[in-house]
Amino acid sequence: MRLENIFVGVSDFLSCTPFMIELIFRLMNRNIMLGFLLLGIIQGVIAQPAEIKITGQVTDCAQDSLLFFFLDGSMLRPMAKLPMQLVPDSSRRLHAFNLTLKNDFPHGFYLIGNGQPQGTRMLILGNDPEVSIQGSCPTLSQSTLGLSRENVLLDQALTENRNHQQRFNQLVSQYRVAMRRKQDLSPLDSAMKVLDEEKMKLYEAVKIQSPFAAKVLGMSTYLSYQTFGQKGENEASYYANQSFRLVDFSDPDYNLIPQVQDVMRSYAQSVGKLGLSFDELKAAVGKWLGQMPTPGRTHKTALIGLANGFLRSNEDAFVYYVDRYIELYGKENPSLTQQLSDQAKPLRYRTIGALAPDIALPTPEGDTISLSSLKGKVVMVDFWASWCGPCRRENPNVRRVYAAYKDKGFEILGVSLDSSKDRWVQAIAKDQLPWYHVSDLKKWKSVASRAYGVGSIPFTVLLDAEGKIIAKGLRGAKLEAKLEELLGT
Repeated sequence: MRLENIFVGVSDFLSCTPFMIELIFRLMNRNIMLGFLLLGIIQGVIAQPAEIKITGQVTDCAQDSLLFFFLDGSMLRPMAKLPMQLVPDSSRRLHAFNLTLKNDFPHGFYLIGNGQPQGTRMLILGNDPEVSIQGSCPTLSQSTLGLSRENVLLDQALTENRNHQQRFNQLVSQYRVAMRRKQDLSPLDSAMKVLDEEKMKLYEAVKIQSPFAAKVLGMSTYLSYQTFGQKGENEASYYANQSFRLVDFSDPDYNLIPQVQDVMRSYAQSVGKLGLSFDELKAAVGKWLGQMPTPGRTHKTALIGLANGFLRSNEDAFVYYVDRYIELYGKENPSLTQQLSDQAKPLRYRTIGALAPDIALPTPEGDTISLSSLKGKVVMVDFWASWCGPCRRENPNVRRVYAAYKDKGFEILGVSLDSSKDRWVQAIAKDQLPWYHVSDLKKWKSVASRAYGVGSIPFTVLLDAEGKIIAKGLRGAKLEAKLEELLGT
């Protein structure tokens, strides 16, 4: 798979950071490494304090207190209440608060606010004796943090990371143009390598100052296929298997990094659209989940993110990871469990492993053929149409595979999304398609396409001899490899 097919997904993945602070860090002509080192020399090494003081001034508050809590994967866990005092004679109802905590909790991310996404600010607590917050209650997530070297460092680093992303997106656009025009890509490859080097300098500089902050930055640092891809490795596989190459999810610090859920959601939204088989997809995701202690908070957080991401990109993976979450953590948050179950319920009947929905539609001759009548054979349901250029170009490959395996127990049921019978029949004859064909001539409103959730064609569903779904979207070499596995050479 080439660049144009996955760049949008990669861009989505990189944009998941929740921090929106104005960039204030430009030192020594953009020498990022030196800038961070100077910051460390000026501020020095800070030992973990015995107490942490949180102070704040916030405006436009409808309530007289805020909550201090952490995100336990699937739910908020309050730790303390922060009473606020109205500052006398202040405009916009300025409130102030302060909270002194004994520093006997794990180094990590905690939250202050009302529990709503826009009204809650995430901040690191652990190494700095004081953290200040300034902002507005309705948009507390966008408030400014001060006095805390670690929080300022991370905000600055993530801002620089967004600048890297913008340059990455510009290179993506240039790649698309160059590939369309069949131009030399080597100048763009060189530019991408320079960008990757800057990303690594930023990461290493942050790691020197705050290993914890570097763990957050590392989740959003994607190093390109052009620079790091191996010979014979396609770009889709690289993205699926190398997106978190700077991350070690076995580290217990990730238990208190809620952004795990964000990056896993964005990763799932992208990787679910890359055309990987279900087994390939599970293997790629399993590489990251396998690092996480199970059961555990990081694992739980990741499963929620994966489920939410795959809901938008791959329904088979969505149901699979919903089931994994419910199996391990379903009793912890009944409302979330019910929500995920409700979302998965209508999809279960057409996911891999399920008994395929039956199809009974007219043939070109006016007879009716049902999918269930073909049980006993390995059957591929092939959704196509006479007006679909990619379908027509794929037909010679399908015809070749059918000829190789039809005498070994393989059958095809072609389901056309045509609206014109004449064009449908003419396409069958012209492309010489000798298998079964059916259609209700309702195009995208076909009962068959709705039953199988078909959103684009060509689209295939492979069934075993018992009529259970064993694969989707297989074509070409992948289809041949699966048939060889099932039926032999």
